[in-house]
Amino acid sequence: MSRFLFLRICMVCVLASQAFAAAPAEPLAVSHPTPYTLPPIYPQPDRIHPPALPRPMPDDCGIWIVLSDREARSHFGPKDRTDRSPAAEHISGLGSTVGLSLTAGVYLLGNRRDRDTAIQALDAALQANLLAGLIKRLAGRERPYKTDGRSRFHGPSRRYDSFPSGHTSTAFALATVLSHRQPERRWLFDSLAAMVGWSRIRKDCHFLTDVVAGAALGKYTGGRTAR
Repeated sequence: MSRFLFLRICMVCVLASQAFAAAPAEPLAVSHPTPYTLPPIYPQPDRIHPPALPRPMPDDCGIWIVLSDREARSHFGPKDRTDRSPAAEHISGLGSTVGLSLTAGVYLLGNRRDRDTAIQALDAALQANLLAGLIKRLAGRERPYKTDGRSRFHGPSRRYDSFPSGHTSTAFALATVLSHRQPERRWLFDSLAAMVGWSRIRKDCHFLTDVVAGAALGKYTGGRTAR
């Protein structure tokens, strides 16, 4: 009995070993790690937002300029065509022959430092006059006394030359150079230049925006020359 049981166990083992050898061996599943991707340095194309464009000028900007010119003319301009101001006549000369003559006198009678200042001031005034004259021809704006205060631009023209104010640009060019040399008297030079701008409105030769543009032009040329 024990011998018969032993034979049966041996047969089972042989059959099992043959069945296991006949079965195809399955490959072992090797798990590969998921590749790590670095985050992009720059944002993805679908996440790029276009830069904010500057807002255009409002439609009423031109209306505001016209109203400011009319307000300034009504307050500082002449009451009628017979209203003349002798003070405005003399002060206006500081932005033309008077100012340039004083600067030339400083060059002739001053010391070496004063001569250098005078040369820079005359250079700045010359640049301001040339640029103002060029812009005048391109803008072609009518003078206020010729249009009864109506502000109109005609484009390139030799007949209309109101914008910008040449007297004001010359005055501020001289004042900027002198202020650079004598900072403690800046208030005096700027005040005299501002009075020249007032005189041009008082004489009804320019609008307020003409004077402001001339002042900015004179400041630019004076600061560029005095460096």
